[in-house]
Amino acid sequence: MQLYEHRQISPWMLLPLVVVVVAFALFGAANPADAFAKLVALIVVALITLMFCTLTTHVDAQRLSWWFTFGLPGGEIPYSNIADVELTRTSLLEGWGIHWTFGHGWLWNVAGFNAVTITKRDGSKTTLGTDDTQSLYDAIARFRTQAQRA
Repeated sequence: MQLYEHRQISPWMLLPLVVVVVAFALFGAANPADAFAKLVALIVVALITLMFCTLTTHVDAQRLSWWFTFGLPGGEIPYSNIADVELTRTSLLEGWGIHWTFGHGWLWNVAGFNAVTITKRDGSKTTLGTDDTQSLYDAIARFRTQAQRA
């Protein structure tokens, strides 16, 4: 049985890194302590930016799972806990990143507005942003159906 895995990359998430590098280059440090502080700031911004610039969604025989660049943070939902799956769109006001929204529950997104909303058996929702909505939806539906038959 073929697995589904897709990684969405957001070039816009790299913008903060570019801004910090340019600022570092334009406003040089007056002394070694300032240079060290700016270097630490650059490293912190780089790590945070890289940490959230990709979102991978994975569908296998047991569960739907997702994670950001380095594997954390992430989440998973076993098929036995999925009540419904639907294609949806998020709004500019809902933005990107990881946060709770009124209409889509927990939103995990790095770019764009296309998404798949998973409603769990307890009524809570998780929405995964993706530039491959139909394939993600189809994979969840296919594996979920197969898990229910087993």
